[in-house]
Amino acid sequence: MKRVHSYLAVLLAALLLVAGTMLTGALPACTPVQVTGATKLEVSVGTSPAAGWAWLVGVIKTGPEKTDEKLTEHRYAWTFFVVMGSMEISTAEGKKTLSAGDGMVIAAEQQHSHSYLPESEILVIQLRPADQLSHLPGPAGQLSQKALEVHGGRTVSPMGERINLAGGTDYKLRVREFSLSRGQRISDALNIGANFGYIQDGTLTIRKGDNLSTIEAGKTFVLPLDGVDTVSNESAIRVRFILVDVH
Repeated sequence: MKRVHSYLAVLLAALLLVAGTMLTGALPACTPVQVTGATKLEVSVGTSPAAGWAWLVGVIKTGPEKTDEKLTEHRYAWTFFVVMGSMEISTAEGKKTLSAGDGMVIAAEQQHSHSYLPESEILVIQLRPADQLSHLPGPAGQLSQKALEVHGGRTVSPMGERINLAGGTDYKLRVREFSLSRGQRISDALNIGANFGYIQDGTLTIRKGDNLSTIEAGKTFVLPLDGVDTVSNESAIRVRFILVDVH
């Protein structure tokens, strides 16, 4: 009889633990995984200017209606990456449709026009010589919202950290997508150069020493080049994020 009571006590404790986890949404200990990410775009950006580069990053979001924009050109190259939905880019070579996960570079001075399909989210990226940012308003190392109002003044996420890279080397801009299931973490190096990231879905947790930060969907982040302890998904849903780097 004592054995039966002991067994029932253990069973009851296990059931209470499971029920508590289900009610509170508590997560199991994060499991390390080997994640390399899916390379979606990798293009040459040439050698770094003497002043270094700086990121300009914008996010274009459309509503229920399609948005068409007139023919235009830019002084510097722009990279367009579709996070959700789709867009069309027309150049002298013709029209190209980009779906989620597709990217394209518009060269400097190249005439082009855009059509943004309904309910779409587009990441726009530019590497601009850092000394070309000095005329912009705002605190040092920051880019004002007005200065980054591209393509109709849509919401953007300004960044302005100078990227210092060795001269005389040809670099590439790379866009990779990562996915972490609930409770997964990356504890090894992500093999990155100067970078920024963008959260597509979920909430990402980044630990470095005693510092912990969480980044929600639609936000940008930067991973330190000397590495982090862990990048993990401690939320209840899958996390997807984009990592853009120059290497």
